[in-house]
Amino acid sequence: MPDRSNLCCMRWLFWLGLLPFSVIAQTTITGRVLDEASKEPLPYCSVRVAGSRLGTISNEEGTFSIRVDGDRDTLVLSFVGYRK
Repeated sequence: MPDRSNLCCMRWLFWLGLLPFSVIAQTTITGRVLDEASKEPLPYCSVRVAGSRLGTISNEEGTFSIRVDGDRDTLVLSFVGYRK
């Protein structure tokens, strides 16, 4: 039976081996939020991933960047004065 130090080392190697898979699975989405009619940017618009707590806010030019875990996530945008 292996001693405790070998078991601890094997556990660390196992978790370090899984780390690249969790990083690879993430995707960064960047975009710009614009008003449909005027094409003006919407600053400080809330951008979140549906069904999760992940979210961000667009900047002054309406641009945003958010990391998502899957390639089929849905983004939900909300801005004061706009309806769904």
